Amino acid sequence: MKRIQNIGLVIFLIGLSLFTGTIFTGSFHLSPSALDAFIMEKGYQNEIIKTELTKAFVTDDPLTIFEFSDRVRHAYEVANNHYDLLIAQYDAEKNWDKKGKQYQYKIDIVLHATDIETIQSIKNYNVNIIFQKNFGYGDAIIEGINNCNTDYFCIFNADGSFNPAEIDNMFKSMQNRELDFIFASRYQIGSGSEDDTIITLIGNYIFTYIGKIFFHLKT
Repeated sequence: MKRIQNIGLVIFLIGLSLFTGTIFTGSFHLSPSALDAFIMEKGYQNEIIKTELTKAFVTDDPLTIFEFSDRVRHAYEVANNHYDLLIAQYDAEKNWDKKGKQYQYKIDIVLHATDIETIQSIKNYNVNIIFQKNFGYGDAIIEGINNCNTDYFCIFNADGSFNPAEIDNMFKSMQNRELDFIFASRYQIGSGSEDDTIITLIGNYIFTYIGKIFFHLKT
């Protein structure tokens, strides 16, 4: 019995070695049609990434897995650097319209089915409507978060009280500090509010402090 077990173990190890070896000895490349299908599946819309990926592995030359992965990383790095430079330029110019065009995004609008006026006003735009089950601003936010399928999301009010440049700062802080969550406050050092009265100032300080306690927020 032990001999049979040993033979089985040897056969298993040989099979595992052959399987592992095929990963490192195989060749990798994509055809133009396969790349187009991949880009369509991912929803990429900019030409930079398509151009770089095409240069990376649409070739008749066989690529090892190491060459393939290096080329893919380089393609994404080139594309990201291109758009990082553009975004930095538009930040310096405070050209928010051109900066917004550098991002790939879709628009979801959360509302109740009884909001006929809003539904009629947006029906001819390229937006996706999500119908909330209940009423109210808070419920709309919850529905929006539940339907969000990106790695990150930000609750950003549209009343002009936030500086859009802070989104980049929060994103970089999350990546550099490996955070899962960032809570922004107008009462941090170097921040402020132009429309606070003495009553709202005191009240907001209190609510901010309570939020830090309950959610263990660190400044």
